[in-house]
Amino acid sequence: MQVNRNASASSFGWEFQANAAVVLFVRHIRQASAVRVEGARDDIEIILEDGSRVYCQAKARATNNPGEGSTTRFYQALETLKDDLESPDCDAILYVTNDDHPFGKTYDIAALHEDAELHFSELSDEVQDFVKGRALEAGIKADDLGKFSVRVIGFYGDDESTRRRIIMRHVENFLESINCLSAVQLNKTRLRSQWGQMLQENSSKLDLSICISKKEFIWPIIVEACEVSHDDKFFDECDEDLVGDVLCAFRRAIDSQSERFSLTTKILSDYQDYRRACDGSRSRVKTAFIKDSWGCGLQVGHSKMSG
Repeated sequence: MQVNRNASASSFGWEFQANAAVVLFVRHIRQASAVRVEGARDDIEIILEDGSRVYCQAKARATNNPGEGSTTRFYQALETLKDDLESPDCDAILYVTNDDHPFGKTYDIAALHEDAELHFSELSDEVQDFVKGRALEAGIKADDLGKFSVRVIGFYGDDESTRRRIIMRHVENFLESINCLSAVQLNKTRLRSQWGQMLQENSSKLDLSICISKKEFIWPIIVEACEVSHDDKFFDECDEDLVGDVLCAFRRAIDSQSERFSLTTKILSDYQDYRRACDGSRSRVKTAFIKDSWGCGLQVGHSKMSG
């Protein structure tokens, strides 16, 4: 299956890292408090509620040959994971890759193909011996491998829907687990894109202590769930053509802020605070909030809204 030739191997690796972080965070979401991409120690760091961390090394195969260079990538990952094990906050270490043969073609583990995770204890004796040998070369003691797991996330192909279908599967599974998949009509593709953008921006922060909190990660779901509908009773007394124009303008306004997502979340947060402080129907509160905040340059809660 062809990889994306429109980006360099480095760019492909960055894209895989951000999407892998989406998968890993939603899988740990109940125990996690935040996520950091390109952290002080590792490619991806999942911060748990008790303050401990899951340190993850993400290595992508950018060639068309599964298994090619995989042992080199694995050894490079172990060299960093060794340092992570020395940290007192290390809860677990994880090697994540898009290669179906994370330890080389010699050790073909069918259970890992495309989308799976195995703990060290779940590997065959032969594979365990291989991992122990490589770990020892990297300076990792056999006893420390009790914290080690390997995850494969299929991520390859020119076609975006093909390349990201495993990522989308995890997004859908997560939404279903919180009863959001069928409860509201979410744009899952846009949601994944927003999460990817947030995580890529996070990786560029020079202050390595800046993480994406669980609350910040969940906000895009709320934005999608609050999508304005043409059938909203709020528009019952409005001209039909005007409603269409307003909805188009609203969607453009939201889309234009995709790279400044914090503004959207702050506005929604302000609205929630405003709504709790006001009496009356939801439509009246919406109207009052817009009237009091939009275009007047007032500081409402966290954000400053201007026309």
